Amino acid sequence: MRRHFIVHSGTIFLLLLLVSCGAPSSGSGATTALPTQPPTTPAPTSAPTTAPAPTAVPFQMTSASFTEGQPIPVQYACDGDDTSPPLSWAGAPSETQSFVLLLRDPDADNYSHWVVYNLPPSVTALEDSQAQEEELSNGGKQGMNDNRDVGYGGPCPPKGEAHRYVFTLYALDTVLELDKRILKLGAPMLAIEIAMKGHILAETRLSGAYQRPT
Repeated sequence: MRRHFIVHSGTIFLLLLLVSCGAPSSGSGATTALPTQPPTTPAPTSAPTTAPAPTAVPFQMTSASFTEGQPIPVQYACDGDDTSPPLSWAGAPSETQSFVLLLRDPDADNYSHWVVYNLPPSVTALEDSQAQEEELSNGGKQGMNDNRDVGYGGPCPPKGEAHRYVFTLYALDTVLELDKRILKLGAPMLAIEIAMKGHILAETRLSGAYQRPT
């Protein structure tokens, strides 16, 4: 009987020894470390793109025959064919109801060389050699210049003098009704300047120079 007890006691002791070596006691505070993963960094996101705003075209007038400040060709002056030069423009305000075109000589007290008014807003150019008539084919109208002629009168300064000539285009928010009393006085430019007050949306200028050949 003692022999059997020793065997069984040894077996029990061995089992207890294996358990105590293989696993920590609950009071030891030891924990099994779990494998950790590095924190994930979110993929960079591109900034939202927006379409660039359209660039506004400035209200501008040009001529295929001369550039700003340069000599006006003789064919458009009294020493040549005395016909109107080609003009074109772009960038008028969307509210434009009509255009006015005036040609003045600031070196001769703003002498009037061309008066065009009530050009429709769809018109963006005048070809050269416009007819000297009150009604233009594009719907616009021409008044009398200081030469007492209807339509265009080209540069014609005294010989030996170089004058500036300023084409001014006005975009208006209305169609002009001119004062007939002023028109009867033969002053269409004055009538237009009075009627335009408070109605000018934008204006653009193109200047040229002319000196008569000696």
